[in-house]
This record gives sequence, structure tokens and C-alpha cells, in this order.
Amino acid sequence: IPHPAGGLSMFNPNEDGVVTALQFHSELGILFVMGSFERLSKTGEVCQGLAAWEVASEKWTCLADPSFRVQPIFGQNMLLSPYGLLIAGRAFGASSWPYSDKPYAIALLT
Repeated sequence: IPHPAGGLSMFNPNEDGVVTALQFHSELGILFVMGSFERLSKTGEVCQGLAAWEVASEKWTCLADPSFRVQPIFGQNMLLSPYGLLIAGRAFGASSWPYSDKPYAIALLT
């Protein structure tokens, strides 16, 4: 469920940005996180705005791919469905989205 306040500030100063949406897969124990951030603090890995936290292993996995980057707009733009994780937003300039006249996209991560 997306955070009701619309975002969470990162506590650690090495973590840049704000989380704008959260979705938790209770069967797999995975918290999906979307927002305006640039790095996973535990590993230092560059990660632009989309990641998953595996609860059991306490491990971050970056889900962001520069070719398919979607910039979040406002909050609550991520939905966990039976088909996968849906994310919505504005296609980032460097993404492979070919429709510059229709910059908003919905992506399905499976």
C-alpha cells in the first residue's frame, strides 16, 4: 500500500531522495519501493528510483533499468497485481519509450 503521507525521507544521509510509493508482496516477503532516490545505501549501488527489499535476506535489489526508466509523478503510482508490478509515470528522456508526444507510460514488471 502506498504510504499515506505521499513520501518518506531517507534517514541515512548517504541515501539520497524520497520514497513516493510502497507495495508489499506478503507471500514473497518483498517490499517494492519507488521514488526519487539515486543509490542503495547498504551496497552503494546506483539505483534510479525503483528497488525491492527482500525481508528474509535483508537484501536490496535495484529494479531500475535506464532503458525503461519511468519518473514517478506524485505518489501512489505503483500497484502490485496478480500479473506483476505495475508502475506509472513520465518516461524519462533516456528511456526507450518512442512516443515523445505521449510521455506518460505504464510498465509491467514480471
